Amino acid sequence: MDATSSRRPFLLPGALLLSALEGAGALALLFSQPSEAQNAAWMGFSRARLALGAAGLVSALLLLGAGLTLLAKGPRECLAARLEAALHPARPFLALFVGLLAAAPVFAAWNEVLATQLFGLAQLRPLAIWLTLALLQAGAALALLFPDLPGRVRRLPPPDAARFLWLALLPAALLAGILLIGTRLAIDLRRFTFLFAWSLSGMACLAVLGALSGWMQNRPWYASARSYVAAAAIFCAVFAAYRLSAVLAGNILTPAKSYFDELARAWLQGRLYLANPSDTHDLTLFNGQWYVANPPLVAILMVPLVLLFDDFNTVVYSAANGALNAALLFLLLGWAARRGWTRTQTPAQLWLTAFFAFGTAHFYLSTDGRMWFMSQQVTVTLLLLAAALAVTRKPAWLSGAALALAVMARPHILVFAPLLLGIWVQNAREDARPIRFGGLARWSLATGLPILAAGAALLFYNWLRFGNPLDYGYLTENVADFMAGDLQAYGTFHPVFILRNLRVMFLNLPVWRAPCAAYRPSVEGMSMLLASPALLGLAGALPFKRLAGRRQPWVVGAWAAIFTTLVPLALYYNTGAWQFGYKYLLDFLVPVMLLLGLAAGPRAPWGLRILILLSIAANLYGVVWWFGLVCR
Repeated sequence: MDATSSRRPFLLPGALLLSALEGAGALALLFSQPSEAQNAAWMGFSRARLALGAAGLVSALLLLGAGLTLLAKGPRECLAARLEAALHPARPFLALFVGLLAAAPVFAAWNEVLATQLFGLAQLRPLAIWLTLALLQAGAALALLFPDLPGRVRRLPPPDAARFLWLALLPAALLAGILLIGTRLAIDLRRFTFLFAWSLSGMACLAVLGALSGWMQNRPWYASARSYVAAAAIFCAVFAAYRLSAVLAGNILTPAKSYFDELARAWLQGRLYLANPSDTHDLTLFNGQWYVANPPLVAILMVPLVLLFDDFNTVVYSAANGALNAALLFLLLGWAARRGWTRTQTPAQLWLTAFFAFGTAHFYLSTDGRMWFMSQQVTVTLLLLAAALAVTRKPAWLSGAALALAVMARPHILVFAPLLLGIWVQNAREDARPIRFGGLARWSLATGLPILAAGAALLFYNWLRFGNPLDYGYLTENVADFMAGDLQAYGTFHPVFILRNLRVMFLNLPVWRAPCAAYRPSVEGMSMLLASPALLGLAGALPFKRLAGRRQPWVVGAWAAIFTTLVPLALYYNTGAWQFGYKYLLDFLVPVMLLLGLAAGPRAPWGLRILILLSIAANLYGVVWWFGLVCR
């Protein structure tokens, strides 16, 4: 390392002097405008501004002095020797510095987005940017001086690796705590309290992961515990991202047309109808009262929540449900890999989870909080549970019960059953059990009885509402004018809608919008291959004989579930109405994700990663477009 240091003698002093120069610019910007008159304490500046300026000036002078001192050969060589000892991965300094490098850009981004843009508090902007630049420059200088440090960190034994992770998390955790306390004292950012709380929770999960990897790798329960803690960390991160997206988009409180929370309150008051609905769109008028035509499962789930929380918020509920789905998908991908059905390792599973959470319509649906989208989210939750129970060899009636509950949210989702059948056949083959009529009949009975019970419950609910068990209220629903004619002429499902639905699913492109003078997504829907291009990765899971493992029974069942789900969607009178991309993708997204796991391999190839990043970018734009933050 000394030789490397001698070949680059001015890296550290150069970084320090550059930081001092940037500090002078930051201080100039800090004092470029006076404080408000009521806060002025001296020369037109507030006490807080003067204190920040004094701390910044001292820091800049220290950086300048250190940089000038290190221009001399002796001090420079002495510092290099001390750094070599101090930055040994087994000592705390390197881990703390890595944590600072991660925390500083987060602080700068937080200050820019939340404090400066939303509340006009630009005072900290120059100092935050200066701090970030100084740390990044110092990190770059150290990386060039000691290029073998990353390799030495990777070779740390498990206990030391766990300690390194904990120490690296400390600066970020301290920053989150300071911001949480500071913002509560200084400005009213209660809407963003969740961000710090869930960030701290996520970092606690990472710390537990470090402990598991460090000291408990040989325990029999290690793999399961590691998966569950990682899933908890994913829940924290995804929930914070969904909730922050909704808040920044201005979707903070329960919106109109949430309906299910209103229905849950109506039940608690002894009514099956909405006395004063927030809107009447997509409600059914019967005997002078407005009814929610959609199946009632989500309202059932909300009964204890609206009973406990007077300010129950369906936007928060949607974000939490979406985060739960992401965590469940991560677990499902891991269980399928441990069965040997796919070869995905943790990196590939994380990439696929990111695609699911942020690269599909699941992203904007999880930030909305209205009736239709919550039904789709809960359906995905139950389909993930049904698949997970089957993959982990739980009794068939449990998978059937999960699918039955999904039917109580979206009745046509019964067509998901081929995936469960494929998994059952896969389990039988691996157990060397013959697949006979008797075994198939027992599985069908165990899976089907809960579904029959759910169907009977829906029919009874219809009878209670409309006096007719076969009347779901759909045909008299108060739908949008542009759909009402088709509904009245052809009913809910009809072959006349097939070509239109297939066009929207696969071919629809953005349309020219004259008011925007640009192409914008079609509100009718847009090709799912354009909105989520990572779906092209499914080509690697096609059941061709020449590809190993592509004709496993579960693979055939997954493809069958996709195509059987497409049948009712192609016949449906509604393409999805107002949407970004194709929201009904969620109805068959679970088998899609399992097949993408098969195609991804151990770590996900770069081509698939690029498609995932493009999908995330497209759906991030979709959230911005959905909430009207750009011309649409």
